[in-house]
Amino acid sequence: MARETVTGGAGRATGSTVSWESAAADGNRFPAGWPVVALIRNASASPITATIARPGTVDGETLADREITVGANTMVAIGQLDPSLYAQVDGYVYIDWSAITNVQLIVVTP
Repeated sequence: MARETVTGGAGRATGSTVSWESAAADGNRFPAGWPVVALIRNASASPITATIARPGTVDGETLADREITVGANTMVAIGQLDPSLYAQVDGYVYIDWSAITNVQLIVVTP
């Protein structure tokens, strides 16, 4: 199966409607860029880990993926994902999940 794309919603001064999307078993992806913010909501009874892939190298060193713990019944915001560090060759940020039950995300773009 393929990674699912989260299209996101545009943040506007006048307001805009955005919708929660379910975490996908094969992972999700969203457009890389500034200033993109991803909100992750974990409505399960156990913490989960969201892993954001970092495909590149810096000074010849492979970058470790970014792991973010999302506590049970908690929401976190992730932002400032520098495209030069987080964008895959297709221009998207990839995110994988340790569990997907009751896990959702929203991506807000400019």
